[in-house]
Amino acid sequence: MATIVPFPSSVPGMIGAASVSVFRGGEVLLVKRAKPPFLWSLPGGRIEVGESAREAALRELAEETGVAAEIVAQGHVLEIDTGAERYCVTNFAALYLGGEAVAMTDAADVAWADREALTRFSLTGKAPEVIAHARDLVERHLVARDITLPTSS
Repeated sequence: MATIVPFPSSVPGMIGAASVSVFRGGEVLLVKRAKPPFLWSLPGGRIEVGESAREAALRELAEETGVAAEIVAQGHVLEIDTGAERYCVTNFAALYLGGEAVAMTDAADVAWADREALTRFSLTGKAPEVIAHARDLVERHLVARDITLPTSS
C-alpha cells in the first residue's frame, strides 16, 4: 500500500508533485519519461508556487501529452524517495475529455493501455497500484451517475 504523508509543505525537504490517471474507455494514459529512469508512468510533475495539486496534475497532463481531462477523485498520496530527492505525489483519477495524446515536454512517448496491456510496459514502482486504485475511483464515480466504463476490445 502507498505511504500516506503530510501535506508536502509541512515536511522539510519534501517536493510537492501531482500525477493523473486518465481513463478513456477501458484504457489509461501512460507516458514514457524522457529523463532517468526512462520508465513508463502517469503524466505528472512538480507543483508550482501558488498552484494546487489538482491544477498541477491538469497542467502537467496538458504539457506532457496535449490531453484534457476531468478530475473525478483524488487517489493515492505517495512518498517517493529517489535518493537525491523526496517527493510527495498526489494522484488524481480522471476521465478523458479530448486532445490527441502526443509526447511533449518531459515525455518520450505516450500510450493508451488496457488492464492486460499494462503488464507489457516497464512501469515505475507504484504505478500499477496507483492505476488500479484510480480505475476503481473512476468506476465508482460512473456507477454513481449510472454510467459504465466501456472495456477495450
